[in-house]
Amino acid sequence: MAVVDIPELIRSDRERYADTTAPQTFQAIFKNPKDRAANFAKGSQEVCVKGRLKPEVVREVLNVRTVQHEEYNRLKQADSCKLVRTRATTAEQPARIAIQRGPHT
Repeated sequence: MAVVDIPELIRSDRERYADTTAPQTFQAIFKNPKDRAANFAKGSQEVCVKGRLKPEVVREVLNVRTVQHEEYNRLKQADSCKLVRTRATTAEQPARIAIQRGPHT
């Protein structure tokens, strides 16, 4: 996952750029708004870009990984990263996800 500055040229190119924060775009991409991917995209205000981006538009690279319950609690105490719990249905056990800053290469 990366934090990027989207150039205006790409923003205006609807074939390459989809802003999931716009309700009509979100509904077109995610047919089931309760889907796990839809919830994650909505929560993190994602933008989808088709194709490559130039390296100079990348502001930050983030490492995303699933962690076990014990590590989740340890990271929560350390306050060293963003932690997310997500699940597709209320009957499921939540997935625990850690999002940490990574090296910019």
